[in-house]
Amino acid sequence: MKDSCLSSSTYGSQSVVQGSVSVLNLMEVVSGSINSSSIGNGASDYFHALGQQSVPGPLIGGSVGSKELYKWLDEKIAHYGSPTLDYKKSERMRLLLSLLKIACQYYGKLRSPFGTDTMLKENDTPGSAVAKLFASAKMSSKEYGVQSHCLQNWPSEAQMRATASEVQNLLVSGKKREALQYAQEGQLWGPALVVASQLGEKFYVDTVKQMALRQLVAGSPLRTLCLLIAGQPAEVFSSDSSNSGDPSAFNMPQNPAQFGSSGMLDDWEENLAVITANRTKDDELVIIHLGDCLWKERSQ
Repeated sequence: MKDSCLSSSTYGSQSVVQGSVSVLNLMEVVSGSINSSSIGNGASDYFHALGQQSVPGPLIGGSVGSKELYKWLDEKIAHYGSPTLDYKKSERMRLLLSLLKIACQYYGKLRSPFGTDTMLKENDTPGSAVAKLFASAKMSSKEYGVQSHCLQNWPSEAQMRATASEVQNLLVSGKKREALQYAQEGQLWGPALVVASQLGEKFYVDTVKQMALRQLVAGSPLRTLCLLIAGQPAEVFSSDSSNSGDPSAFNMPQNPAQFGSSGMLDDWEENLAVITANRTKDDELVIIHLGDCLWKERSQ
Protein backbone atom coordinates (compact mmCIF):
# COMPACT_ATOMS: atom_id res chain seq x y z
CA MET A 1 0.00 0.00 0.00
CA LYS A 2 1.47 3.32 -1.02
CA ASP A 3 0.44 6.66 0.40
CA SER A 4 0.08 9.07 -2.55
CA CYS A 5 -1.01 12.01 -0.39
CA LEU A 6 2.55 12.94 0.47
CA SER A 7 3.93 15.71 -1.70
CA SER A 8 7.10 17.72 -2.03
CA SER A 9 5.45 20.98 -0.96
CA THR A 10 6.90 22.93 1.93
CA TYR A 11 5.23 23.65 5.22
CA GLY A 12 6.74 26.72 6.84
CA SER A 13 10.50 26.29 6.78
CA GLN A 14 10.36 22.51 6.64
CA SER A 15 10.06 20.43 3.52
CA VAL A 16 7.98 17.29 3.34
CA VAL A 17 9.81 14.43 1.65
CA GLN A 18 7.75 12.21 -0.58
CA GLY A 19 7.69 8.56 0.49
CA SER A 20 5.60 5.44 0.71
CA VAL A 21 4.35 2.97 3.29
CA SER A 22 4.12 -0.69 2.32
CA VAL A 23 2.07 -3.33 4.10
CA LEU A 24 3.38 -6.78 3.22
CA ASN A 25 2.82 -10.36 4.24
CA LEU A 26 5.49 -11.30 6.79
CA MET A 27 5.72 -14.90 5.61
CA GLU A 28 6.32 -13.75 2.04
CA VAL A 29 9.05 -11.35 3.17
CA VAL A 30 10.81 -14.01 5.24
CA SER A 31 10.59 -16.62 2.50
CA GLY A 32 12.02 -14.16 -0.04
CA SER A 33 9.14 -14.40 -2.48
CA ILE A 34 8.79 -10.59 -2.58
CA ASN A 35 11.12 -8.39 -4.60
CA SER A 36 13.63 -6.67 -2.33
CA SER A 37 13.08 -3.37 -4.13
CA SER A 38 9.60 -3.16 -2.67
CA ILE A 39 10.82 -3.32 0.93
CA GLY A 40 14.27 -1.74 0.69
CA ASN A 41 17.70 -3.31 0.72
CA GLY A 42 18.17 -2.90 4.47
CA ALA A 43 15.10 -4.89 5.37
CA SER A 44 15.94 -7.50 2.75
CA ASP A 45 19.45 -7.98 4.15
CA TYR A 46 18.06 -8.25 7.68
CA PHE A 47 15.57 -10.96 6.83
CA HIS A 48 18.15 -12.76 4.71
CA ALA A 49 20.58 -12.88 7.64
CA LEU A 50 17.77 -13.92 9.93
CA GLY A 51 16.86 -16.72 7.58
CA GLN A 52 20.41 -18.06 7.55
CA GLN A 53 20.28 -18.74 11.30
CA SER A 54 16.57 -19.01 11.92
CA VAL A 55 15.31 -20.68 15.06
CA PRO A 56 12.66 -23.35 14.43
CA GLY A 57 9.36 -21.70 15.22
CA PRO A 58 6.22 -20.11 13.79
CA LEU A 59 8.09 -17.67 11.53
CA ILE A 60 9.65 -20.36 9.36
CA GLY A 61 6.30 -21.91 8.52
CA GLY A 62 5.07 -25.45 8.74
CA SER A 63 4.63 -27.55 11.84
CA VAL A 64 7.66 -27.37 14.10
CA GLY A 65 7.88 -29.64 17.11
CA SER A 66 10.36 -30.17 19.91
CA LYS A 67 12.25 -32.74 17.84
CA GLU A 68 13.16 -30.16 15.19
CA LEU A 69 14.08 -27.60 17.83
CA TYR A 70 16.39 -30.02 19.67
CA LYS A 71 17.98 -31.00 16.38
CA TRP A 72 18.67 -27.35 15.58
CA LEU A 73 20.17 -26.77 19.03
CA ASP A 74 22.37 -29.86 18.79
CA GLU A 75 23.66 -28.72 15.40
CA LYS A 76 24.48 -25.27 16.75
CA ILE A 77 26.20 -26.70 19.82
CA ALA A 78 28.26 -29.01 17.61
CA HIS A 79 29.14 -26.08 15.32
CA TYR A 80 30.60 -24.06 18.19
CA GLY A 81 32.65 -27.07 19.21
CA SER A 82 34.79 -26.72 16.10
CA PRO A 83 38.53 -26.30 16.86
CA THR A 84 38.79 -23.61 14.18
CA LEU A 85 36.72 -21.15 16.24
CA ASP A 86 37.89 -18.97 19.10
CA TYR A 87 37.76 -21.22 22.18
CA LYS A 88 36.43 -18.71 24.72
CA LYS A 89 33.74 -17.29 22.46
CA SER A 90 32.64 -20.69 21.21
CA GLU A 91 32.54 -22.09 24.76
CA ARG A 92 30.27 -19.27 25.88
CA MET A 93 27.95 -19.86 22.94
CA ARG A 94 27.89 -23.59 23.70
CA LEU A 95 26.90 -22.83 27.30
CA LEU A 96 24.15 -20.42 26.25
CA LEU A 97 22.74 -22.83 23.68
CA SER A 98 22.93 -25.71 26.16
CA LEU A 99 21.05 -23.60 28.72
CA LEU A 100 18.42 -22.86 26.07
CA LYS A 101 18.07 -26.58 25.43
CA ILE A 102 17.62 -27.29 29.15
CA ALA A 103 15.01 -24.53 29.35
CA CYS A 104 13.14 -26.12 26.45
CA GLN A 105 13.28 -29.56 28.07
CA TYR A 106 11.88 -28.26 31.36
CA TYR A 107 9.25 -25.87 29.97
CA GLY A 108 11.25 -22.68 30.48
CA LYS A 109 12.58 -23.49 33.96
CA LEU A 110 16.26 -23.66 34.87
CA ARG A 111 15.69 -24.32 38.59
CA SER A 112 13.11 -25.96 40.78
CA PRO A 113 11.27 -23.75 43.29
CA PHE A 114 12.88 -23.51 46.72
CA GLY A 115 11.56 -26.16 49.07
CA THR A 116 10.68 -28.62 46.32
CA ASP A 117 11.31 -32.22 47.32
CA THR A 118 13.82 -33.49 44.77
CA MET A 119 15.07 -36.55 46.66
CA LEU A 120 13.09 -38.99 44.53
CA LYS A 121 14.01 -37.34 41.22
CA GLU A 122 17.42 -35.85 41.96
CA ASN A 123 18.75 -36.55 38.48
CA ASP A 124 15.65 -35.34 36.66
CA THR A 125 15.41 -31.67 37.61
CA PRO A 126 16.42 -28.52 35.73
CA GLY A 127 18.80 -27.62 38.55
CA SER A 128 20.73 -30.88 38.28
CA ALA A 129 20.93 -30.50 34.49
CA VAL A 130 22.33 -26.97 34.79
CA ALA A 131 24.78 -28.10 37.47
CA LYS A 132 26.09 -30.92 35.27
CA LEU A 133 26.46 -28.50 32.37
CA PHE A 134 28.62 -26.00 34.25
CA ALA A 135 30.59 -28.69 36.07
CA SER A 136 31.47 -30.36 32.77
CA ALA A 137 32.41 -26.98 31.28
CA LYS A 138 34.86 -26.40 34.13
CA MET A 139 36.31 -29.90 33.87
CA SER A 140 36.90 -29.51 30.14
CA SER A 141 38.94 -26.36 30.75
CA LYS A 142 41.13 -27.94 33.46
CA GLU A 143 44.41 -29.61 32.74
CA TYR A 144 44.33 -33.37 33.08
CA GLY A 145 45.22 -34.54 36.59
CA VAL A 146 45.03 -31.09 38.18
CA GLN A 147 43.00 -31.08 41.38
CA SER A 148 41.52 -28.04 43.06
CA HIS A 149 42.31 -27.77 46.76
CA CYS A 150 39.63 -26.56 49.14
CA LEU A 151 41.20 -27.13 52.58
CA GLN A 152 43.45 -24.80 54.52
CA ASN A 153 44.90 -24.59 58.06
CA TRP A 154 44.65 -28.32 58.61
CA PRO A 155 45.83 -29.35 62.13
CA SER A 156 48.34 -32.15 62.56
CA GLU A 157 47.26 -35.63 63.59
CA ALA A 158 48.74 -35.15 67.07
CA GLN A 159 46.77 -31.93 67.54
CA MET A 160 43.57 -33.63 66.40
CA ARG A 161 44.10 -36.49 68.85
CA ALA A 162 44.70 -34.08 71.74
CA THR A 163 41.63 -32.03 70.84
CA ALA A 164 39.43 -35.12 70.53
CA SER A 165 40.57 -36.38 73.94
CA GLU A 166 39.78 -33.07 75.64
CA VAL A 167 36.40 -32.76 73.90
CA GLN A 168 35.54 -36.26 75.07
CA ASN A 169 36.47 -35.42 78.68
CA LEU A 170 34.30 -32.28 78.59
CA LEU A 171 31.34 -34.20 77.20
CA VAL A 172 31.72 -36.91 79.86
CA SER A 173 31.51 -34.11 82.43
CA GLY A 174 28.34 -32.80 80.80
CA LYS A 175 29.96 -29.57 79.60
CA LYS A 176 28.52 -29.36 76.10
CA ARG A 177 29.21 -25.69 75.44
CA GLU A 178 32.81 -25.94 76.60
CA ALA A 179 33.24 -29.06 74.48
CA LEU A 180 31.82 -27.27 71.46
CA GLN A 181 34.10 -24.28 71.92
CA TYR A 182 37.17 -26.49 72.31
CA ALA A 183 36.24 -28.54 69.25
CA GLN A 184 35.77 -25.35 67.21
CA GLU A 185 39.12 -23.94 68.30
CA GLY A 186 40.85 -27.22 67.49
CA GLN A 187 38.96 -27.53 64.18
CA LEU A 188 37.54 -30.90 65.14
CA TRP A 189 34.52 -30.14 63.01
CA GLY A 190 32.81 -33.53 63.02
CA PRO A 191 32.20 -33.68 66.78
CA ALA A 192 31.69 -29.89 66.81
CA LEU A 193 28.76 -30.17 64.40
CA VAL A 194 27.25 -33.07 66.35
CA VAL A 195 27.43 -31.19 69.65
CA ALA A 196 26.17 -27.96 68.04
CA SER A 197 23.12 -29.76 66.64
CA GLN A 198 22.30 -30.86 70.19
CA LEU A 199 22.54 -27.29 71.50
CA GLY A 200 20.24 -25.77 68.90
CA GLU A 201 20.05 -24.24 65.44
CA LYS A 202 21.91 -21.05 66.39
CA PHE A 203 24.95 -23.02 67.57
CA TYR A 204 24.80 -25.30 64.53
CA VAL A 205 24.66 -22.43 62.03
CA ASP A 206 27.52 -20.63 63.78
CA THR A 207 29.64 -23.80 63.72
CA VAL A 208 29.04 -24.36 60.01
CA LYS A 209 30.01 -20.75 59.36
CA GLN A 210 33.21 -21.05 61.39
CA MET A 211 34.14 -24.27 59.63
CA ALA A 212 33.63 -22.68 56.22
CA LEU A 213 35.61 -19.53 57.01
CA ARG A 214 38.48 -21.17 58.88
CA GLN A 215 39.06 -24.46 57.12
CA LEU A 216 37.85 -24.03 53.53
CA VAL A 217 39.63 -22.00 50.88
CA ALA A 218 37.92 -18.76 49.86
CA GLY A 219 36.12 -19.18 46.57
CA SER A 220 35.94 -22.97 46.71
CA PRO A 221 32.52 -24.49 45.91
CA LEU A 222 32.48 -26.41 49.21
CA ARG A 223 32.96 -23.18 51.17
CA THR A 224 30.25 -21.49 49.12
CA LEU A 225 27.75 -24.25 49.85
CA CYS A 226 28.54 -24.37 53.58
CA LEU A 227 28.06 -20.62 53.92
CA LEU A 228 24.75 -20.76 52.07
CA ILE A 229 23.55 -23.63 54.26
CA ALA A 230 24.54 -21.54 57.27
CA GLY A 231 22.44 -18.67 55.92
CA GLN A 232 25.46 -16.45 55.30
CA PRO A 233 25.24 -15.42 51.61
CA ALA A 234 27.07 -12.15 52.31
CA GLU A 235 30.18 -14.12 53.34
CA VAL A 236 30.37 -16.06 50.09
CA PHE A 237 32.40 -13.36 48.33
CA SER A 238 34.48 -12.57 51.41
CA SER A 239 38.07 -13.72 51.69
CA ASP A 240 38.08 -13.40 55.48
CA SER A 241 39.39 -16.51 57.21
CA SER A 242 39.44 -15.02 60.71
CA ASN A 243 38.13 -17.05 63.59
CA SER A 244 37.23 -16.64 67.20
CA GLY A 245 39.85 -19.09 68.40
CA ASP A 246 43.60 -18.70 68.55
CA PRO A 247 45.21 -20.75 65.77
CA SER A 248 48.69 -20.05 67.16
CA ALA A 249 47.81 -22.25 70.12
CA PHE A 250 47.78 -25.19 67.74
CA ASN A 251 50.77 -24.02 65.64
CA MET A 252 48.69 -23.97 62.46
CA PRO A 253 50.24 -21.98 59.57
CA GLN A 254 48.10 -19.29 57.97
CA ASN A 255 47.84 -19.24 54.20
CA PRO A 256 48.08 -15.91 52.35
CA ALA A 257 44.67 -14.26 52.29
CA GLN A 258 42.76 -13.95 49.09
CA PHE A 259 41.19 -10.60 48.42
CA GLY A 260 37.92 -9.61 46.80
CA SER A 261 35.87 -12.03 44.77
CA SER A 262 38.76 -13.40 42.69
CA GLY A 263 38.44 -16.85 44.24
CA MET A 264 34.78 -17.09 43.35
CA LEU A 265 35.41 -15.86 39.83
CA ASP A 266 38.29 -18.26 39.19
CA ASP A 267 35.95 -21.20 39.81
CA TRP A 268 32.68 -19.53 38.85
CA GLU A 269 31.45 -22.52 36.83
CA GLU A 270 31.78 -24.94 39.75
CA ASN A 271 30.39 -22.40 42.21
CA LEU A 272 27.38 -21.85 39.99
CA ALA A 273 26.98 -25.61 39.65
CA VAL A 274 27.04 -26.23 43.41
CA ILE A 275 24.56 -23.40 44.04
CA THR A 276 22.19 -24.64 41.36
CA ALA A 277 22.34 -28.29 42.40
CA ASN A 278 21.89 -27.57 46.12
CA ARG A 279 19.05 -25.08 46.47
CA THR A 280 19.19 -22.84 49.55
CA LYS A 281 17.16 -19.85 50.63
CA ASP A 282 17.90 -16.58 48.78
CA ASP A 283 20.73 -18.18 46.80
CA GLU A 284 19.47 -16.44 43.66
CA LEU A 285 20.90 -13.22 45.08
CA VAL A 286 24.34 -14.84 45.12
CA ILE A 287 23.90 -15.95 41.51
CA ILE A 288 22.96 -12.41 40.47
CA HIS A 289 25.95 -10.93 42.29
CA LEU A 290 28.24 -13.55 40.76
CA GLY A 291 27.03 -12.52 37.31
CA ASP A 292 27.58 -8.84 38.11
CA CYS A 293 31.14 -9.55 39.27
CA LEU A 294 31.92 -11.56 36.15
CA TRP A 295 30.62 -8.72 34.00
CA LYS A 296 32.47 -5.95 35.83
CA GLU A 297 35.76 -7.65 36.69
CA ARG A 298 36.20 -10.24 33.95
CA SER A 299 33.96 -8.89 31.16
CA GLN A 300 32.36 -12.33 30.83
